[in-house]
Amino acid sequence: MNGSDRPDLLENLRRRERGHAGPRGQGGQPAGQPGPARPRVDEPTTPTVPIAQLSEARTVAAAVPVPLPEASGHDRPGAAAEAAAASRRRSRPRSGPGPGPSPRPGSSPRSGPRAAPAAAARARRLPALALVAALAAVDCWGFARLFAPAEPWPAMLLAAVAPVVLVAALSWRAGRPAPFALSALLWTAGFVAAAAATVAGGAGGAGARLAAVRAGVVEGPTRLLDVAVPAPAEPDLLVVPFAVTWLAAAVGAELVVRTRTRLLPALPALAGLVVATAAAVPAAGSNLAPAVVLTALTGLLTLARRPPAVVAPRPAPPAASVGADGSEAPKAAEAAGSARTGPPPARITLGPDRPSRVPGAARAATALAVVVVAAALAGDRLPAALGGGGPVDPRAYRSVPAGQVDGLNPLSALAGWNAHPDDPLFTLELTGGQAAGPVPLRLAALTDFDGVTWASSARYTRAGLSLPRGGEQPAADEGARVTQRLTIAGLTGQLLPALDRPVELGEGEERSVAGGFAVDAGAGLLLRTAPLAAGDQFTIVSAPAPARPVTELAALTSGSAAAADLALPAGVPPVLRALAHTAADQGTGPFQRAALLQRYLASNFQFDPRLAPGHSLAHIEHFVADTRRGTSEQFATTFVLAARVLGLPSRVVVGFAPEQPAGSASVTVTGRAALAWAEVWFDGAGWLPFFPTPPAADAGGAALAGGAQGEPAAQTALVDAAVRGPLTAPVTAPVPA
Repeated sequence: MNGSDRPDLLENLRRRERGHAGPRGQGGQPAGQPGPARPRVDEPTTPTVPIAQLSEARTVAAAVPVPLPEASGHDRPGAAAEAAAASRRRSRPRSGPGPGPSPRPGSSPRSGPRAAPAAAARARRLPALALVAALAAVDCWGFARLFAPAEPWPAMLLAAVAPVVLVAALSWRAGRPAPFALSALLWTAGFVAAAAATVAGGAGGAGARLAAVRAGVVEGPTRLLDVAVPAPAEPDLLVVPFAVTWLAAAVGAELVVRTRTRLLPALPALAGLVVATAAAVPAAGSNLAPAVVLTALTGLLTLARRPPAVVAPRPAPPAASVGADGSEAPKAAEAAGSARTGPPPARITLGPDRPSRVPGAARAATALAVVVVAAALAGDRLPAALGGGGPVDPRAYRSVPAGQVDGLNPLSALAGWNAHPDDPLFTLELTGGQAAGPVPLRLAALTDFDGVTWASSARYTRAGLSLPRGGEQPAADEGARVTQRLTIAGLTGQLLPALDRPVELGEGEERSVAGGFAVDAGAGLLLRTAPLAAGDQFTIVSAPAPARPVTELAALTSGSAAAADLALPAGVPPVLRALAHTAADQGTGPFQRAALLQRYLASNFQFDPRLAPGHSLAHIEHFVADTRRGTSEQFATTFVLAARVLGLPSRVVVGFAPEQPAGSASVTVTGRAALAWAEVWFDGAGWLPFFPTPPAADAGGAALAGGAQGEPAAQTALVDAAVRGPLTAPVTAPVPA
């Protein structure tokens, strides 16, 4: 191999020779002194080793220096030294964060420096997740007044915690949220399992529990609007608040782990509280306290979701300058500054020209406290100040027709009960200060009359053990509570006899009776959702209205009743209209006219339970114009139609009026006690009873069925005082038809 075969070796040799030339002359000798003669590379050489091999050996053995560009006029001093230092730094192995060599095989990326920010992010989520669970628990609190106080609310709180824990567990191990489809599937399955194990636990076996959960999800919301408040603790109804709370917690937790927004995770809980408040509008109390707590928790959530503070890095030390001897030396200005003050302290900041985190958090907490206190103080007064009306109840926009109920019109059974006066129907025991004498137990109230038969307009809704106060009755008009313990014997159907204005159902062991209950809150009537059977026991607590003085009753008006309570069928006999005006035209007010009408019928007509039953207009005309003898249904129908002719809102009531001895002795109620009477509406007092049926007038009158016409002694005294008069007429009196 010769030199022409390796031109790169020759070029390297020339560069090497030129690189050693300097101001001292060729070969490094002083100027003016000739150096040793160098052979020309293109001339033949005499050594035994070929020049090509010699040049190749020297080139391979010695490192070829790479000349650095000389500093130009615009380059700062020391640039070459800085470049050399940078080259040395690049040649060192990397050990810190940033791009560099890949981790060793088998090592986990979470164990390196990048695991610290992920762990910090997970730790920052924990307070937000805890607050989301607390917000969902507020939804559970909002539903509390919709149900009776003794319902299983500790189990309901599981719905606020379990989905948050599940979502957090799915995203904790991987360091990032799990796919939403997988997460939603898991917490949906968790909801079904938790609801079946807790709120639907009383439904029976596993299949019955799952069916109850399904019924609660599909039909529970509409059923919740159809029940009386407080609602019964039935599985399909309890599933509704459980589902709302679970959904608010699950969606809020998903928003915490998937977004960086501050307020968005609180919106599901806010929507749940709105639903709870709308459903609980008829219940006593308000959701002001849950709303205030929700506001406070939302404020805390915004603070917990604030981005972390950024610590500004210290300024980097200035680059070292290169001295005349090639060594690095710090700048004089830096040395002087560090000698005076040292390194600048670290400053916590949220960004350029923004305040530090601590003062900002203090201001936010102060503003939140002001808002919460203002809401608590003005919550009850703000709607009235803005001129708003009462709360909007969604039940007012839902029409629920009365279902077909067996025995809803017991007038058809009244004659059969009177025909078998000694057959036991149920036993009754009263406690609570009820006076001795007749006790009117109401079964049904009949309002609609088409000229042939009476029909009930009752609207029964499912009820729990605590019954709602009737909307037609004054809220403050409540007397001493009377407890009635009933044991069913021969009574059939679904209607439950009870004193006026029932407020509670069941007591002690009787609470476990099979079957649910329904109530007509306006009329104060009770219904069992399953047919009555012999041996069934019930405990009913009523709060009848206290007796009013006759002077107060005389001042009452009756102009605010519904039109149905004044409706008359076509073809009312003229003899009935004449009877109404003859009996009560001299009265000065609604109560005195009703009392005069009752006294007229009781004094001029006779009660005979052996006559054929019936209450059509033909029967009433025959009763008034011809026989003047009739059954209690004919007396009650005649009174109600005549009262409506006089402009008095009235209705027929069917029930029992057994004689109660003094004390709390048990009484067996038989068919003899079955009776029909009337009720008249008075503004400010509600429905007051009137008993137009006189005692039996036959020779064996006391032994005849229905001989006791059911009027308590206190009512008899009021009617007598009103009839004797004169009484002061009320300011507004009804106009007779």
